[in-house]
Formats: sequence, C-alpha cells, structure tokens
Amino acid sequence: MKLSLLAAAIGAMMTPAWAHTQDGADSGGTGELMAGPEAAAGIPVLTGPRRHDNFSHRGELHDGQHTGNFSGERMLTGVDAVPVPLWPSRALPPMQNLRSVGLYEIAPVDPIGDGMGGVPEAHAVNRFLRRHLDTSDGARLLADLPEVHLQGAGGLSSLPFIRGLGADRLRLVIDGQDVTGVPVRALNPVLSHLDPQRVRRLYAWPGVAPVSVGGDSIGGGIVIETAGPRFADGPSDPLSGGHWGAHYRTNGQGIDFLYGAYYATDALGLRYQGGWARSQNVRAGGNFKAAGAGRDGNPVLRADEIGSSSFRAQHHQLAVAWTAGTHMLEAEIGWESVPFQGLPTQRLDLTDSEAGMAGLRYRGMYGWGDLKARVWHQRIRNHLDTGRDRALRTDGLRARNEGTTDGVRVQADVMQGSRDILRLGVEGLSEKQDTGWQTAAARNTVWTLDDGRRERVGGFAEWERNWNADWSTLVGVRYTRVITRAGAVSATGPLDGWATDAAAFNAATRETTDNHGDFSALASYAPRMGHRYELGLARATRSPSLVERYGWSTSALAAGVAGLPGDGNGFVGNPALKPEVANTISATASWEDPTGPMRWGMSVTAWASRIRNHVDVARCAEDQCGSGNADATGRFVMLRTVNQNASTHGMDLRVHRGLGDRKMLGDAFVVHGQLSWMRGRNDVTDDNLYGVMPGRLRLALEMNWSDDRLGLRNTLEWEGVQPRKRLSAVRNEVRTPGYGLIHWRNRLIIGMVGLDFGIENLLDRRYTLTGGEAWVGQGNTTTLDSVPWGVAMPGPGRTYMVGLTYRF
Repeated sequence: MKLSLLAAAIGAMMTPAWAHTQDGADSGGTGELMAGPEAAAGIPVLTGPRRHDNFSHRGELHDGQHTGNFSGERMLTGVDAVPVPLWPSRALPPMQNLRSVGLYEIAPVDPIGDGMGGVPEAHAVNRFLRRHLDTSDGARLLADLPEVHLQGAGGLSSLPFIRGLGADRLRLVIDGQDVTGVPVRALNPVLSHLDPQRVRRLYAWPGVAPVSVGGDSIGGGIVIETAGPRFADGPSDPLSGGHWGAHYRTNGQGIDFLYGAYYATDALGLRYQGGWARSQNVRAGGNFKAAGAGRDGNPVLRADEIGSSSFRAQHHQLAVAWTAGTHMLEAEIGWESVPFQGLPTQRLDLTDSEAGMAGLRYRGMYGWGDLKARVWHQRIRNHLDTGRDRALRTDGLRARNEGTTDGVRVQADVMQGSRDILRLGVEGLSEKQDTGWQTAAARNTVWTLDDGRRERVGGFAEWERNWNADWSTLVGVRYTRVITRAGAVSATGPLDGWATDAAAFNAATRETTDNHGDFSALASYAPRMGHRYELGLARATRSPSLVERYGWSTSALAAGVAGLPGDGNGFVGNPALKPEVANTISATASWEDPTGPMRWGMSVTAWASRIRNHVDVARCAEDQCGSGNADATGRFVMLRTVNQNASTHGMDLRVHRGLGDRKMLGDAFVVHGQLSWMRGRNDVTDDNLYGVMPGRLRLALEMNWSDDRLGLRNTLEWEGVQPRKRLSAVRNEVRTPGYGLIHWRNRLIIGMVGLDFGIENLLDRRYTLTGGEAWVGQGNTTTLDSVPWGVAMPGPGRTYMVGLTYRF
C-alpha cells in the first residue's frame, strides 16, 4: 500500500508532457474502427497507435484497455499501428504491439454495457462462443480457447488447464492482482471468486508468455480485466446508472441475479456490484450409477443425478476512484460467501467459505510513459465436511482451511522513441496457509499445515520493438525468488498414523529457497497483407506449492483431500521437491483472404515443451501406505509427489470462412472451426501425463445482425472429443469414450435490454469428461475404497437457459 501511495504522491507533483483534452484531438492517430484483414472477415478491429490515454470520460478505465466511448480519448504518437481483432483469434494485449504466439483475447457478452444507451460496445466485438448465460463459473469463460480444457471441481469453480498444465502451473491475474489458490487451489479454485458477468476482457497466453505476465508458472498466463471506473465530462454533468439481470438454467434449477449501480463526477467515481447464485444437483444425459441415498434418511438420488454438484453463493464489491489530470487512484473492497458448494471430484464438500479482499490501485501517465502500481490483501476461510449426498462421519471430524495473501506490483512502461517500449517491473507476494482438522466435540483444531508460508519476490525487464512494417519482436528476462516453509506439527492428532507421520515430517527440512531465471523471446513477421508468421521461445520456472511439498499425512482422509487434481487418489507431499523448469518453443503461421467474395482465414500452431523436474507422482511406499499399494490396479491408490522429467507437444488449428458472395449474407454468416491435438509423456517412466486432453474439434455457424438499436446473434455449435486412451497408469486413470455435443445460443439486444436463450447438449447425450476426473460425490467418500473406482465424472445433460438484463 505504501508503494501505491508514494506513486500517487509523486504523480501529483509531476507535470506530464501533455494534457488531457476532451475534444478528441490528439498528437497522432485516431481510435476509430477501421477496415482491415480482420474487419473484412467480419471481425471489427481497432487501429491507431497502441499507446492510449485511458482516462476517457464517459467511458471506463482498465489496466490498459479502454472499453467506453472514444469521445475524449487521447491517443499518443507511438509505435506503428497494428490491427487488433477484438475476437478470440490473434489479438493484442493492452500496450503490446507484438502478436504473441498463441495469444487470445476474449470479449464476453456484456450484460452491463457502457451506460451510454444504444447497443453496448461489447455487442459489436463479440464474435464467437460466449459463455455467460450457461454458467456461474468464471473459469468457463476460457472454454472457447482450443488449448484450454476445464477440469470439473464444482458448480462454481472449474480448474483451467492450458496444454495439459493447470492448477498451480498457471499465472492468474485479475485487474493487475495475482490471485492464488490459498488456502487450497483444487478445493477452492481461484476463479470461483470471479463473477462471469463482471468480466470485460480476458487474455490467455498458452505456453510462451511475455515475462511481464509470467513468473512462477510454466503453463502460460491468464489476465482478466473487469469493469472499471467511470468519470463524467465536467463537474456540472455527473453520471449515474446501473444494471440488473437474472438468468435461469433448467438443469439443476440454477438461477443467478446480478445488480449494480454507479455515480461519477469528473473527479470521483463510485461503483457497487453484487450477485447471488444457487443451483441444485445437475443431472447427466443418462444413467451412470445406481439410484440411492447419499446417507440414511436423505432423499434418493436418481441414477442420472450428479451428487455433490449443488451450490449457493453471493458476492459484493464496492470501489471508489479519484482522477486528476492523467492520474487515477482507486480503492476497492470485496466480500464473497459460499455457504455450500459440492465438490464431486473431491472427498469432502465446501460447507462454509468466506473470502474478503481489499486493494489500492494507482495509474499515472507521463511524457515518458505509464506508471502502474497495485497493493492488495485477501483472506479466505473455509470448512470442508460431508454434504447431504455423502455419509456422515461418526467422529464428526471436518477439515478447516485458512489463508491470507498480500501482494504488491509496480510496473513502468517507458516509451523509447516511436518504435520501442521498455517495461520494467517489480513484485512481491506473500501467502500464508493453515490447514487442520476440527472435531465436533472439542472444537479445537489440530493443524496438519501450521504456519505454511510461500513468499515470492521478483523483477523483470522487457523490450518490445517494431523494426518496420513487417517485423516486431519482444524479448524479456525475469528473476524470481521463492521461499517456502512450514512449522512443526503436533505429535498427537485425530487421524490414523498421525504420530509416526508427524515425527517424520518434523524431522525433515521444512524451508526451501528457490531462485528462478526466466526469459522469453517472441518474433512476428508479416511479409504482406494476410500472411503472418510467428515464433516464440521461453524458459519458465515454477516452485512447488505448499501442498506438494508439505502435505505429510498418509491417513486416507487427509491424503484424499490434499487438494491435488481430482482423480480420486490420495496424495502425500515431498519436502525435497525441486522447481520445475520448462523450455518451450511455439510457431504459428496464419493466412487470410479478407478481400475476396468468400472471406476466409486459417491459423496453425505447433508447439513443444521439455520440463525438467516436472512435479509428477509415484506410488507411495508400502511401509508408509499399506501393503498392495505399489502394484494395485482397478482401485484408488496412495501417491507421493516426485520430480521426473517430462515432455509435451501438440498442434492447434483455427479457421473461419464467410458464407456467400453477397454483402448482407457474407457479413451475417460465418463458419468457425477449432482443432486441438496434444501428447504428454513422463520421460523417466514412459507413462502418460495426467491432464492431457485427447483430440478435440469444434465447428460453429454464427449469424450476426445489428443496427443502431437492435442486435441479434445466433450460434449453432458442434463439439467433438476423441476417446481417452492414453492413460496415466500410476494413477489408475479411467478410460473414457469420445463424444459429440450440439449447443445452440441466441442473444437479442433491444436498446437497453438484453435477452438470452440457449440449449446446451441439445440432444441430451450421455457423456463423461475426458480430463481424467473421477466422480466421488456420493456415499461414504472419506476412505479411498469406500466409493466405487472407475466412475468418470459425467457431463451435464440437456440444459435450457434463459436470461434478461437491463441497463439504466
């Protein structure tokens, strides 16, 4: 917080080299939508110098992306203009002119709009499959990317995987704030605290990420921007307004409400947003188990009912922002309550969770460039217990998790002439985690992770250059230092084998310091219009999580809820784990014909990665975890984290084509296609890596039509996935069949009102998820073998969805 206050004070004393104007004049370039290769293909693009003054009145401010009206926006002379497709195809992040290999931008459906009347701007930029209507889960906004698959963790909290790497291997940033999995990411996934209705922009870097968005991760980066503050044109013309909306899903009788209001003058902006959501258990597309009650005396769960998939949640956020000249300071607080969330791939449910957040953000624009600073604090407390779909434990034992995160980040974007940008940044992150077990009788907590700490500090330097109209490069280096440690635990506790396990853990080394040296280099070559070739190289390092290093109990209950991926097995940590180091190469070639009568475009990406000291698993020794564990098949087993080298590779293909040679038909109808294929191997054991998806193909026919007050979009999508045959033998992973699904989505905007209707899994197909998830959401789930092995997590059946939003 001191850094942001200091930056704000310095900014107030410094005189910028230019002054903000409100008549749209600038010193070079405009911000209008213009025709280009992507625009001619039915994709709106924004051109003009990429360095923006985002303090646009009657608009919104984000960390580098303006989404309100262009009135009053000042754009400075910067590097050469590059068309920016506002669609999930190749797109540029804020303040970055290079089309990074594998970078995507998603502009989701905007039920809130910009508050200015007419069709919201976000309607104009939506160009593929948008997933606000069918979910309360923030992670599902990533589902449209070919490299991404979501592992089902709960109705609110899927875990994103990019190219087979997920959970703690991804860098997740929301509004410039690092969001971690404290207390336990797989049991309390970070995107469960993100309301999809608030998201304005989402950027994803698969594999090769610039160092400014990387660090302590090897799977890539995800950057999310939510709705920012508004400011009025003058002191006598304040702004006020708000929004409300409701969505209903038949499968599980899911319903959510969203609401918000704002008030702004030329110097002050106030904003409130909130939401409430709940759902019963959802049903699959067919029977996948026997009908029965989760516990004695409770209602019978049908044979197609996915036990432990219900949830209830609410969230609130309040923000106040001040602006003066080219400086902005914003303070915000947030609170989320999840009274219950079933976790069908975990041994216990989230029976009570509360999260609070407070943050301060500064941004100033100077003659030399931009300065951004942010500090934040987050606290999460939750309990895990058996929900109504699971058998009660006679001893009344439940898990308790508490975690706090404190972070700071400062970044300067320095303009060096008209072609170069130099980015310099420092950051720090401190995580504290306590995990234990609480008895119903005594109500005292015995900690299995006492005063667990993970502290990270680092800095980076990144140079971006437009050499000429054809070539752009971006290179950067980063240094990060990570310290992990855990306190000694009690010699006595409520779980089996506690004394022996605790003694061994207390005698082990419980503090480790890791030093990371990372780099990334990206180049883009566009020899002529419609042709682009890209190459990316990166070295990225990640230190193990607290659970991977310091999860020590071999009790089936404790190991079963250790918080690692939901394959149903038990996990024991390893204090001797080393950091993972991934060396990745990615190459992309794209071609477009935006001028012909049959507009088309195609992009193909090939990538490969070698991971040294990959954190994988091996069977726990029999003297520790019981006889038969080392060679067991056809059941859940106990596993221990180990370092082993691994390699992954794959290919992604994206195509689009307009239909017809008449202007009206060609502009309205577009066919999209995405194909993804990947492989992953453990180079030591020759086993398949867990979490690597089989081949996937998605085809969509989209129709878009709009005028000044009316907008209509219809999408018909087919999604196909190959059978999962390449299994992780060490985990006794379950083989799953392939499937094909049809989805239909519609959105109508009439002035300030948005209407949504859709059907997911139109033919009500029975299918199972192919990410390796095991369903353990019903019955006595607190021991490894008390639920049947071999039941893969089923996907939801046919779901009708309807929604209404209104802005005022």
